Amino acid sequence: MHIKFRTDFLTCIFCLIIGCVSSQEVHAQYRQMDSLAMLIPESITHDPATFAGYLKSNFQTDQEIARVLYVWLANTINYDVAKMSNPGTYANSNELIMETLKSRQGVCQNYSEVFTGILKLLNFKVFTVSGYARSDNKTDTKTGHAWNVAMIADKWYIFDATWGAGYLNNNGYHKKFTDRFFMAGADSMIKYHMPFDPIWQLLDYPVKHDEFFKGITKGSIYMNFNDSIELYASQSALQRAEGSLRRADSYHFTIPELHGLRQRILNYVENERLSYSYDIYNTATLAYNASAVAFNSYGKNRNNKNLTAEAKLNQLLSIEKQLADCTDDLNKIRTTDAKLTGLIRELKTKIRNLNKMISVQKKAVKR
Repeated sequence: MHIKFRTDFLTCIFCLIIGCVSSQEVHAQYRQMDSLAMLIPESITHDPATFAGYLKSNFQTDQEIARVLYVWLANTINYDVAKMSNPGTYANSNELIMETLKSRQGVCQNYSEVFTGILKLLNFKVFTVSGYARSDNKTDTKTGHAWNVAMIADKWYIFDATWGAGYLNNNGYHKKFTDRFFMAGADSMIKYHMPFDPIWQLLDYPVKHDEFFKGITKGSIYMNFNDSIELYASQSALQRAEGSLRRADSYHFTIPELHGLRQRILNYVENERLSYSYDIYNTATLAYNASAVAFNSYGKNRNNKNLTAEAKLNQLLSIEKQLADCTDDLNKIRTTDAKLTGLIRELKTKIRNLNKMISVQKKAVKR
């Protein structure tokens, strides 16, 4: 039985929270680039790999590529107000990206995942960041927000194509491009964007969550965010989730105002732990199945006169070792999930039964 458990937490909770931005300025240095962004053939923008290949072939620098993608997203993807309260779930980020490129609409998670996904195909150092935002002096703690960080010319910058696309107020969504959130500096963005994990503030002195509510823009404790991001990039999904939650809590993520968002993060971490446990279980199941096949093959060939007793014994010992590794892996799983606990129990029983049969065959060989 091969089971895969995966829930994409990010696509379940994050959407746009913005007010009216005051500037529609487009820097003169980008005018030609922005025009080219709007001339990209529609036919190549439905597949991320094809889209990435076009950007690589037609633009030279990382900054040009990031700019064109930002402008294209902000002008082409329409913000889906109806999805604000229920953005949906996806099996993985690739499914979300494909759906966004097909439908040409979404919420902040859609904008940010497309930005991340396409730039990753071009070997950018880029991440989707999760947090919450403030606009019009109001901090929303119900839904959360998502944006990006990417490295351009050996320096990290913040990007928010969702906020670059327009704004939302009581009268609905208004399309209004701004490049205010393209390659934005950390010192300015901390006024509006608060990531759960402090490393994504990109500040040497990140602020705590309760400080953000007070309008404080510089913390008191030094953090080498470059080293932290480098470590984060090397970690598994579970390690990233657990590490982010640990850092968030150390920066006062536990304040009452953020209880709802923190609970969702806790649920996400638990889902990642369960997913990781199922991955271990699946690997152990495959190994057990291989051991059973190997034992059945041994049974068919054990009377072969060309096989010495030593060769037979080595085959059985090899199978026994594989089963021992299976058991060790299963013992690493810590879960309260009833279904998985039952599956582990069943698999351990099968392993014990196969070990008993191996023991019988080992005795027969030694006689």
